[in-house]
Amino acid sequence: MKVNNYDKHIVFSISSSWIMQVCVLITSILHCNREVFTFHIIGKELSEAEISKIQKYAKSCPVIYHNLELIDKDKFIIREEDHVSIETYFRFFIPDFLEKNIHKCLYLDSDIICVNNFEKLFEEKLEDYAAGMVYDAFYSDIRYYNRLQYNVCDGYFNAGVLLINLDYWRKNNISKRLITFVNEYPEKCWFHDQDAINYICRGKILPLKVSYNVQNVFFRVFAWKNPKGYPVRVLKSDWIARDKWNEIEEGCNNPVFVHFLGPKKPWKKDSFIPFVKIWRFFLLQTEFRMSFQMKTRLKLFLKKLIKKEVDNYKYPPESYEIENKVLLKLKTE
Repeated sequence: MKVNNYDKHIVFSISSSWIMQVCVLITSILHCNREVFTFHIIGKELSEAEISKIQKYAKSCPVIYHNLELIDKDKFIIREEDHVSIETYFRFFIPDFLEKNIHKCLYLDSDIICVNNFEKLFEEKLEDYAAGMVYDAFYSDIRYYNRLQYNVCDGYFNAGVLLINLDYWRKNNISKRLITFVNEYPEKCWFHDQDAINYICRGKILPLKVSYNVQNVFFRVFAWKNPKGYPVRVLKSDWIARDKWNEIEEGCNNPVFVHFLGPKKPWKKDSFIPFVKIWRFFLLQTEFRMSFQMKTRLKLFLKKLIKKEVDNYKYPPESYEIENKVLLKLKTE
């Protein structure tokens, strides 16, 4: 691995139940990037054994653990029906944990897989921006802007990949303002930390290329661009404005990070969404291999035949073709 003349810091915010996912993600990052990173783990009461396990897959890259056990849970919104935990808010505290001489960092959700080199991402000039982010799949939905009460021209971005300008956050007290917003307007924060970041940083977010956060629903773009070739039920999910279609298609064809949004996660054994095969390719390089009894394998095989047919209604064949090409490339590297 090569060490650049400046550090590259990557931050994860996890609980004990996400150790497997972050180990798989780190494995994919180091497979695609021959550089030294500093990995930061923000968590609550993670054990030494868990941190050691993460360090094992980080190889020669240092892993620094930041314990946030004293966080006041009452300051944050976690509803019973939500599929997120308190750890989703830990990203608010990143500028407090990272040393003052660190000016930029990359935050990644753990339901992401890396499939390409992202050296140029750290070269993005943030200057007067709070962060670099990719547009969210729902960015053109006017209800989001009405709920948060800001101008649609400022855009709505996905918080799963955050290139953070730490100097800007510190200078403008972004962390404190985010916590205050969540406390004062819980009814506006349907999507938790993401809504808060979009509101507080509105007008100060640098749009990044789609390839840096290919949300799995973006693969439906091939259906939107060819409506005659797909069933009506696919087109009912056509909520992204036409002016972004070409950009989304380019990102899908050349992904760097693939983000598994929603409940369809690749570690669920009956999930067959695009890029699940690639996530499992990296899973097999870890100790967290999924075990299947013979009876379970037969059930999954039959379910896969049916499920794949169902998934094709939601995800066009092109998305699986891209997955196969990327997988072949990864295997030969």
